[in-house]
Amino acid sequence: MLIINIVGLLLTPFVLKYLTKEEFALFYIAGDLLMWLGLTQLGVSSSYNSRAAQLFGQKNEEELKYLTSSAWGLQIASSTLILLVGVVLSFFVNSFFDVKDNTHQTQTFFLILVIASAAKVMGQVFSALLVSAKLININNRISIASVIPKILFTVLFLLAGWKLVGLALANMIASITPIIISIFYVSKKFPQIPIKLKYWTRKHTGELLMNGIWFTIGGVAGILISGLDRIVIAKVVSLEIVASFLITQKLYFLADKVLGQIFNVTRPFMGQLYGSGSYQRLYTLYKFFKRLSIIFAVLSATFIFLINDFFVKIWVGSELYAGQTVSFFIALNFIVQFVLLPNRVILATTMHRLSWQNSLRVVEGILNLTLSIVLGKILGISGVIIGSIFSSLIISNVVFNFFCDELFKVNGLKTNSRLYLNYLLVAFIIPVYLITSYWPGILTKIVLIVLILAGSILYIRFLIGKAQKERISDTIPMLAFAAKILKVNHDE
Repeated sequence: MLIINIVGLLLTPFVLKYLTKEEFALFYIAGDLLMWLGLTQLGVSSSYNSRAAQLFGQKNEEELKYLTSSAWGLQIASSTLILLVGVVLSFFVNSFFDVKDNTHQTQTFFLILVIASAAKVMGQVFSALLVSAKLININNRISIASVIPKILFTVLFLLAGWKLVGLALANMIASITPIIISIFYVSKKFPQIPIKLKYWTRKHTGELLMNGIWFTIGGVAGILISGLDRIVIAKVVSLEIVASFLITQKLYFLADKVLGQIFNVTRPFMGQLYGSGSYQRLYTLYKFFKRLSIIFAVLSATFIFLINDFFVKIWVGSELYAGQTVSFFIALNFIVQFVLLPNRVILATTMHRLSWQNSLRVVEGILNLTLSIVLGKILGISGVIIGSIFSSLIISNVVFNFFCDELFKVNGLKTNSRLYLNYLLVAFIIPVYLITSYWPGILTKIVLIVLILAGSILYIRFLIGKAQKERISDTIPMLAFAAKILKVNHDE
């Protein structure tokens, strides 16, 4: 994941030489629109991920065979529907974005992205099987296989003058490559779990769709919460401004993807602990990762905020930087969303209060969209981001914590509300913003960075030491590696 995102980072200045700001923004916004087509799979992938991890924990490979084949059959049907709907939408893409020039290019590039999206959906079950079996490292290595074709074909197609069409073709080739490798690897690694349509059953289809419907509702909420900001900015402010927003947001996006992997790899571990009834160990794991998510969010967001203007200047040029105020609100939004990762992982894995959590997320999404449009018209980009921050604080950051505590209480455990005092750290970025506004010099930023890094390392060492004492590393081996790096032992 780190390599893939770094490659994207390095390719951006090259891409901007061959695309206008509007074309650059259009490429990303088209991807946002395609997220809606992904909902046609009716939450099958998310439902499968949760159930497959539990079946691995129960060592029930026979049931897993039918579940996996049923999920694949449903995803083939979803991919077909994505293609059909995508073709119809391609006739309206120019009018939606108010494209007057090169309308044929816009329509063609959108169709190519639709094909890539359909292929991703069709191959998701193979990747999900690897993750559920705790072969996350293998899945990540397969994903890295997309790097070479992405670099090669992006450069070749843009040099050839294919612009958006070339970028879409390179993206499609890079998307299909790891899917082919995953199919081959899974067939060799799990011969006892053959994935064939003849094992597609009505029973497992119903099970996947029953839970999947609520994941779909959650998907709608996710798009409303985090997938519409660029579209709102394009419609309320301007399409050209979206390019500045994307560039200013890039490091935060990179941090979210890279650090988010630390929490996403816990999904199969949590699923198997829940499936085996190890609730106390699951709660210990949750508390550790909740504290870790808060310190990681605050540390990375604050560090990026302090260097972001300098980074953008040497990366693509200061004219594409949206400003310190916009960067601050992006940082704050990053924090309030990132700290929910442990909650989202454990609630999705256990499927606790699935209907309620996703229904309330839809309410949050609608509130976010409404506030973003209203505030965006008044405050511009900052208003759009403030709408997201406010809606998350009053809904997800309250409800998800409550549901997690409830999950453990109904399984006979006593929870500790002092865990959430760690949320006070979230406010740390506000004085950092005020200090750099009054004293904007580089010396101020260097001093702040040194102090923040020193404090964060001490706190992370404390958390890793606590994890060692509670033997969390017995469940998640990567924590033992982290303890060695930070020179933390069991006795600290």
